[in-house]
Amino acid sequence: MGERRFLAAMVTAAFLISCDQSQVNTQSATKRPPAQVLHPDVIYGSDDRLDLYQVQNPLLLDLAGSTVALLQNRDLQRQPDGRYKINGVQFGSTYGLCRSEPYYEQKTAAFCSGFLVATDAIATAGHCVRSDADCRNTKFVFGFAVTAPGVQTEYVSENQVYSCAHILATEIGSGGRDFAVIRLDRPVLGKPVLELRPSGDVSDGDPIVVIGHPAGLPVKVAGGASVRSVSAEFFTANLDTYGGNSGSAVFNAQTGEVEGILVRGENDFVSRNGCRVSNQCADNSCRGEDVTKIAYVRDLLGGGSGGGSGGGSSTQEFEVSHLTAVAIPDNQASGVQIKLKADQAPEGRKVLVALDIEHSWRGDLQVRLVAPNGAEVVLHNRTGGSQDHLRGTFGLDLPSAQDLASLSQVAASGNWTLKVADLAKQDVGTIKSVRLLFKP
Repeated sequence: MGERRFLAAMVTAAFLISCDQSQVNTQSATKRPPAQVLHPDVIYGSDDRLDLYQVQNPLLLDLAGSTVALLQNRDLQRQPDGRYKINGVQFGSTYGLCRSEPYYEQKTAAFCSGFLVATDAIATAGHCVRSDADCRNTKFVFGFAVTAPGVQTEYVSENQVYSCAHILATEIGSGGRDFAVIRLDRPVLGKPVLELRPSGDVSDGDPIVVIGHPAGLPVKVAGGASVRSVSAEFFTANLDTYGGNSGSAVFNAQTGEVEGILVRGENDFVSRNGCRVSNQCADNSCRGEDVTKIAYVRDLLGGGSGGGSGGGSSTQEFEVSHLTAVAIPDNQASGVQIKLKADQAPEGRKVLVALDIEHSWRGDLQVRLVAPNGAEVVLHNRTGGSQDHLRGTFGLDLPSAQDLASLSQVAASGNWTLKVADLAKQDVGTIKSVRLLFKP
């Protein structure tokens, strides 16, 4: 992590070359119906946003490289050579902006932002992808950027465009949390998986940086911000963001770790002389921009338990997850094991197992779950014959070969082990995700 402590000094220097003009701040960029969108939009103090060509630090460029633009299918046009054309609209004229506003001539295309949290999974705001229909209609595009003065990416290669395979989680909670994790249709090659804060919490005054697609524009890097206040499920900061920043990663400027997901904030435009200009606030004024804590995503990915539910009471539900794809060895009795660490014991909660296994012959598979105290339950024992895949939740929609009830009495925290074996030749498969759910 020593190399990662780059951002504080770099951001201070890099943002000296940014414009001091008043900048634009718009509602979530174009495409989604307003009822589905929460708006993080406003400029605090001086505008600290940079286009990608203005960023010199290679580690910041890596972070930006793992950022995606969420586009609707209709806004990408497949070309005969296999590339995709991004069908954007001019930012300034579309939003009725004054000609003096920066980025007036750039094209806006994205409706939200996201970032890479596993080799084949993206995190974003929960209000960006809420349903299976959203999943089907959304593309995740890497490399939508301004790479030189006046040169905006208009075409992207097919290996920069990904589809939503399915939604792993999407949630908008009454306490302010707002997040989603999306399984992509295939692993992402050549992009670093971003580091998430491993434990603990942000503090008032911590310096932060946001990278995303404000108003659906090409990716922008914006620093010069800090945490204002911390609540149970989110924190508030003076970030320079627009609506299309929904789903953007917010980084700790000293460690480079993701602290949270930008989800909502202040109003954006005010009218002036018949056109619109950005709503500009002092660094310590206006409501601030809200950021869902990254703990919810970290815990879903298997870095902890509970998504912030806390406590050890059997009246509270929690879960632990593993969302990185793992290949299943063909015709090998020892199979493969996945460990999921829970810092609480079930102690009376129901234990459910949500699995997503891709396999072209379900009858080849044997699946077992071993509790921290050594208790073992067979979940699936070579049933289903030639049916494809093993997807669902044991204890709910999938029948378990052995009763799961005994696991609810386990009183030990620690590692749970999922064992999956393919016991026949030819057909092969992959474990896409595992979630252990502990419910009252």
